[in-house]
Amino acid sequence: MRCAALFLALMLAALQAAAWGPRGHQTSVAIAEALIAGSRAERELRALLQPAGWTLADAAQRPDCLRGVGRPSSGPPECRVFSADDLAAAVAGFEGACGPRIPPEACHRRLHYTDVAIQREAWRPGLAGTREADIVGALGAAIAVLQDQPPPGPPRFASKREALAWLAHLVGDLHQPLHVGALYLDAGGQPIDPDHTPHGPTHDTAGGNRLQLGERNLHSLWDAAPPISVNAALLAEARALPRPSGAAAGWPAQWASETLGVARQALSPLRFSPARGDPPQWTQRSPDDAATREALQRRQLLRAGARLAQLLQAIWP
Repeated sequence: MRCAALFLALMLAALQAAAWGPRGHQTSVAIAEALIAGSRAERELRALLQPAGWTLADAAQRPDCLRGVGRPSSGPPECRVFSADDLAAAVAGFEGACGPRIPPEACHRRLHYTDVAIQREAWRPGLAGTREADIVGALGAAIAVLQDQPPPGPPRFASKREALAWLAHLVGDLHQPLHVGALYLDAGGQPIDPDHTPHGPTHDTAGGNRLQLGERNLHSLWDAAPPISVNAALLAEARALPRPSGAAAGWPAQWASETLGVARQALSPLRFSPARGDPPQWTQRSPDDAATREALQRRQLLRAGARLAQLLQAIWP
C-alpha cells in the first residue's frame, strides 16, 4: 500500500512539473532584467551566470530542462545551452535533497508547485497539498543560499548558480495560478475540501492536468502564455507594484497566498462532468472564458517579473 501511494505521488509530480513554458519565463525575466539594469543585483547575477555561459533567461529555463534527462530527444531549443551530462549531473545532485525517501527525479519535479485547495484564503504549512519542499519551501531555500545563510529546510541546492536558476524559474511558476491553487473533485465532478474531507489521489486533479477542455487540459491552457510586449508602459506598471513587507524570506508565502486567490477566481466558476478513466479525468462543462484567462495571465506575468526584480534587489541591495 505504501509503495502504491508513493508511485501515485510520483506520477502526480511528473504531471505537474511544467509551468508557463519558455515564452512565459522569457517574459518575466525580460521584465526583471529591465528593472534591475545598472544595479548591484545585475552585477552579482552576471558574476554567477557568465562563467557557465548562461543568461538569466537560460537559467530560468533550466529547471524545466531537467525533465528531459533520460529521454531520447534533445529537448526544446531553450535547453540546448546545457549539455546532456550537465543536466544529468544536476538531477543526480538532488539525491537526498528532498529527504531520504524521495528519489532525485521526483525531488526536482516536486519543487515547481503546491496544491492548496481553493477553499483556503492563504498558503500555510500543513494544509492539504503543501510539503516542506514545495514551491514556497524551495524558494525559501534558494533565497537562503543566495544570502549565504543556512536553508530553513529542504531542498538543498548544489551551488549558488543552481539556486539562482531555481529562484528565477520558481518566481515565475509561483504566479501561475494552477501551480498554487487546486481543485479536488469527487467521482461525480463535485468539489471536495481536502482539509475537512477524507481524500486520496483519486480526488487530485494534478494541477489541472486531469481537467479536460476539448483536446487540451486546463493546465496546458494556463501554461500557454500570450505574447506580451515588454515596453515602457508595461515596465511602468511593473515598477508601480508595491514591494512586499517584511524580510525577503517571507515573500514567497505572501505571493503564494495572492496567487491562491487568482486560482480561486479562475477555477471556482467551473463545472465538471463525472470522472472517467484510471487515473480519473474530468471534462469541463462550463464555457471557456479565454479573454479572462489571458488577462489574468498577463497580470500574473507582470507580477512575476516585478517580484523577481524585487527579490534579486533584496538579496543584493
